[in-house]
Amino acid sequence: MREARRPTSTQPPPRPSPGEGGGSGRRPASTDDLKCEVADGAFWERIQAGHEFPLGVLYCVTERCPLRCPHCYQDRNEARREAELTLAEIETLLDELVTLGVFKLTITGGEPTLRPDLQEIVAAAWKRRFLVSLKTSAAFLSTEDVRRLRENGLSALNVSLYHVDPQKHDAFVGHEGAWKATMNAIELFGSLGGVVVVNVIAMNWNGDAISPLRELCERHNWSMTVDPKVTHRSDGDARPTGLRAMGDAMVAAIKKLPKIKGKGPERAADDLVCLAGVNTVYVKPDGEVWPCPAMPLSMGSIREKPLGEIWKESEVRKRVLAMRWGDSAKCATCGISRFCQRCPGEALQEHGSLARESTIDCAMAEAYARIWAETHGDE
Repeated sequence: MREARRPTSTQPPPRPSPGEGGGSGRRPASTDDLKCEVADGAFWERIQAGHEFPLGVLYCVTERCPLRCPHCYQDRNEARREAELTLAEIETLLDELVTLGVFKLTITGGEPTLRPDLQEIVAAAWKRRFLVSLKTSAAFLSTEDVRRLRENGLSALNVSLYHVDPQKHDAFVGHEGAWKATMNAIELFGSLGGVVVVNVIAMNWNGDAISPLRELCERHNWSMTVDPKVTHRSDGDARPTGLRAMGDAMVAAIKKLPKIKGKGPERAADDLVCLAGVNTVYVKPDGEVWPCPAMPLSMGSIREKPLGEIWKESEVRKRVLAMRWGDSAKCATCGISRFCQRCPGEALQEHGSLARESTIDCAMAEAYARIWAETHGDE
């Protein structure tokens, strides 16, 4: 495989005005022109700090999915095709995102490839100069689909692999041949100069696969993330949590990460708990808006008012922004809070309260603190 050519300039082409020519613009001369890498996290955060609206938007185009992954956080009972935004409504949303200064659009699902107009959605986003990423199983993409997505402006393909053994992966997702189809799609996408990100959820059955998957990604020059955070479903269903790798199993999984997170800053009682409502926003298939995918609280619907107005006026967002670290007595006095990435959304689904602490967040903080103690002592 050839190495993808980097952009020759750091300056993006000018965006067309919203609605100008139907949002059309210069098409790329070749798929090489679609290669774009986001700056490191610290730089991205500095830019976001001076920007009122999130630079990146997560848009779930459908909640329908033919796979049956047991850990999935989506409530499949909500998956109604007739309620999904039309292509015209999506283009109106994209025009507003331009005016709000959004840079990156992540398209997700469900399984977004079930949308027959997915190619048109990607093309419409690229024409408006968004950096476009697609979260998908990639198990239902043909060779032609992958080529068209790349030509239509898709910069990154973000997939999940659950095991290096195809049979174990297929059994987990409930679809024979899924592993092979996913591998074919991401290998082709990478060869066309696209960015490939492989997500691995560390669970109580696949710890032996993390190192081999890491080696697989290194051979192909793919990015890889490993996350031991298995959450409740968005409707509060706790069954996925039975798949969690806890205690020693979680520590072992984290130790296999390419880079292990160290200590964070000291926590003060008046610190923000998370950045939901600050640098994240989640648009559901029917236009309902949440602060983030993990926080099932409706801020409003873009079918009723513009997203910018929802962002400024939502009482839910104001409630989320008012949350502070000291709201939880346990968190306020916790000795390992510097290792914690507390998620109020998970606490809401587990306990019915944003102010509580979640079991998985505490377990992850304990695991990271334990690894730090083993490698750094009392530093």
